[in-house]
Amino acid sequence: MKKQPNIEFNPDQRRKRDVFTRFALGFGVVLFALAVLSAVVLQRSDFFDDLFNRELTTIEAHDPDAWAHTGETTLLIAVHDNAAQHLRFVFLLHADITQRRFVVEPVTAGEGLLDAALRTGGVRGLQQAVDILTDTPSARYIAGRDADFIRFINAMGVVPVQVPQHIDHRGDFTLTLAEGSQRLQGDMLLRYLRYLGTHSPQAQAELFAHILRTHMVPRHAQSHAVLETRFGHLTGNLTTDISHPDFFARRDMLMALLAEPEELTIEVV
Repeated sequence: MKKQPNIEFNPDQRRKRDVFTRFALGFGVVLFALAVLSAVVLQRSDFFDDLFNRELTTIEAHDPDAWAHTGETTLLIAVHDNAAQHLRFVFLLHADITQRRFVVEPVTAGEGLLDAALRTGGVRGLQQAVDILTDTPSARYIAGRDADFIRFINAMGVVPVQVPQHIDHRGDFTLTLAEGSQRLQGDMLLRYLRYLGTHSPQAQAELFAHILRTHMVPRHAQSHAVLETRFGHLTGNLTTDISHPDFFARRDMLMALLAEPEELTIEVV
């Protein structure tokens, strides 16, 4: 008579094998899903691929102090909400002292790319994203929250603007302005900039250029003390990497520039 094989049934060992098998299968599925997702992202996220992997040779070669000997520089200007989640506006300000010319360039990008750059990398991350997006390295930045911008404008004084038509906006913020000449303080000016940004970044940039023209008048260049006070308002209310040595190295150049505002051109690209 043939001897039957001895079969030993161990339920605990079998349960362990089943758990290990399920874990291995689940881990494999997760790895496969990540591989598929990575392939999709690499195909569709060209901007972020450039942002994090591209060699920024143009930025590294850019001389941030070129203004000192060429009279040309580019500044990044940005204002965001108090939680640094959403940008109110982003501009590049191209300055050419030799030509006595300032050019405001509005910066826009779809799908919240700039908001994402700000959230993940702060102002410097935003600066890097804008540099790549526009292929224009910026030498310095000036940025701030809503509250910072409001304090800065209030410290500088009211801004006269010409409102082309009556505005009665209701949404995530409210804005009511009558048609005609208005004198806006910080809060209303920021709301007006936000309103224009939802309709036309170009119109928003035009208003920003107007703000620059409003404050670049002869009384602002009567003395070094006045100019230094304006710089104090800037550094006291906004975030910037323009240092005091930067400012004092260019103070006389700015004085000469602002002394003849009628020859100064401020336009929007």
